[in-house]
Amino acid sequence: MALDVDGDGRADRLGRDTALAFDYRTGVVAVVPPGPRGVGDVGRLSETSAGWAARGE
Repeated sequence: MALDVDGDGRADRLGRDTALAFDYRTGVVAVVPPGPRGVGDVGRLSETSAGWAARGE
C-alpha cells in the first residue's frame, strides 16, 4: 500500500510485512465400551470419515 506522505506527489511505501505460515495436526482418541460393535465401528483397524480422502492423506 502506498500514500503520498511527504507531499512530493509520489506515493510512498507505507510498510512491509512477512507472510506467516503454520501447520497443525490433531490426534483424536475415542474410547467405546466393549461389545460386538462399538460406536462407529465398521470393522477396520483405521477408520476415517468420507472427507478424510479429500485431504490427500
